[in-house]
Amino acid sequence: MKNSKIRDPEYLSNLKITIKHLFKFDSDGYSDNFLERRLSARLADFGISSYRIYDMLLRRSELEQKKLLKSLTVHVTEFFRDKSFWEFGKIMFFKGLIELYQNNHRIKVWSAGCSSGQEPISILIAFLELDKNVYEKLEIIATDVNHNILSYAKKYTYDEFETKGMSKEILEKYFDKKDESYTLKKEYQRKINYFEHDILNDPPIKNVQVLFCRNTVIYFSMAAKEKLYAKLYYESLRNPGYFVMGKTEGLLGEAKDLFKAFDLRERIFEKN
Repeated sequence: MKNSKIRDPEYLSNLKITIKHLFKFDSDGYSDNFLERRLSARLADFGISSYRIYDMLLRRSELEQKKLLKSLTVHVTEFFRDKSFWEFGKIMFFKGLIELYQNNHRIKVWSAGCSSGQEPISILIAFLELDKNVYEKLEIIATDVNHNILSYAKKYTYDEFETKGMSKEILEKYFDKKDESYTLKKEYQRKINYFEHDILNDPPIKNVQVLFCRNTVIYFSMAAKEKLYAKLYYESLRNPGYFVMGKTEGLLGEAKDLFKAFDLRERIFEKN
């Protein structure tokens, strides 16, 4: 069935409406190629080649709803993902932010598309390793569209495989070990605020000084990316404010005039 042609491609728009109703987010933001690939995999599991039939199955099955949501909300993450960024951050970016905002009572960071929580925890550790005194003023907001993945993130607990990117010293300093798992210590859990947020449709989070959205929108349509960069992200940031993208991403459309490069190699941009 994996190579079968969809019998009713015109029904895709109806299926998108069902997805929006069930999951409370707009799949129109994804590129058609990405959406069709993900749906084809789910249809293959049932041995069908009809969006209409799959629509009926989806409405009736909570299990299938969970499987499709997991498939659509891609979560590829790890602690300190992309080592060069974090090395650069220690030397230049995070250190510079601490100095820049030293007279502010708060440093507000938004990790958009935070998945299972590795990125916001990495951000927290990066700041505290440079200056433990920044603890009181640091506020990290971590959001994702997937309720289930956020529930996992809120446990702050990871196994040995998931923590492989961290040294023994960091693990002992920031985590409590129990059996074969590591849980972020309570005093650090308090610095991260998780909640559900759809970056395509929900209002922007305001007064952010640093916005991380790394590899979250790679499967979004060009139009959706332009809307995000030029409106949501720009409006979220204070001035001065910084936007961190994934290494394979770049600014589009109007956003090219709204941001200037802080470090192009590491995809860090400053609000104009």
